[in-house]
Amino acid sequence: MKTYFSLAIAAFILALAAIITAIVLFLKGCNDVANDLEAGNKKAKEMVGKKFILQNDTVMITDYSFINSNYQLSNGSEISFELTKKLKEVK
Repeated sequence: MKTYFSLAIAAFILALAAIITAIVLFLKGCNDVANDLEAGNKKAKEMVGKKFILQNDTVMITDYSFINSNYQLSNGSEISFELTKKLKEVK
């Protein structure tokens, strides 16, 4: 009987260690995602004020929406983050 009790305690301790490890890994993953989002948000902020040529017109990025993944331009239109990678920047 004593052996089974010792085995049960050992199994409980191992299960508890596995749960704690899973929680730590989950929180580390959440932190990594938050850091990636913050880096993307910082990059989006850096684009505000830059000028680009868009269809024979020079436009400036005036605002951004990180949630919608787009920029507001000085001519009132909106473009996606991905499209700005293809535009030619005016220095």
